[in-house]
Amino acid sequence: MAVTENRTLPSEVLDEHLALLANDQRRAIVEILAEENRSHQVRLLAGWTAAEERGVPLDALPEEAVERMEVKLHHVHLPKLDEAGIVEYDAEENRVAPGAEMATARRLVESLRSARRN
Repeated sequence: MAVTENRTLPSEVLDEHLALLANDQRRAIVEILAEENRSHQVRLLAGWTAAEERGVPLDALPEEAVERMEVKLHHVHLPKLDEAGIVEYDAEENRVAPGAEMATARRLVESLRSARRN
């Protein structure tokens, strides 16, 4: 079992989180929301995620790239992260916020990034 701060993370939860975070876009979502630490409109998160993925500033993105990412977030990434408790996704309000498992997910993302460098 992995240890996170003052609690032990059961191996099945660790496996679930690692599987979710194997995706570059979901890792970017975790990094963005963990840094901001507040609720955001999905559209803005889509722009930030697409910009991060392309390595360009938000204002340099074509509108269609933001729209495509917004659809991906809505239909794929946010429901999965919400189910794991990493984010709180309100599809009706079109908002997403860090969830109860965000701190754990952020530490895993940081560990994955560090492992890739080595």
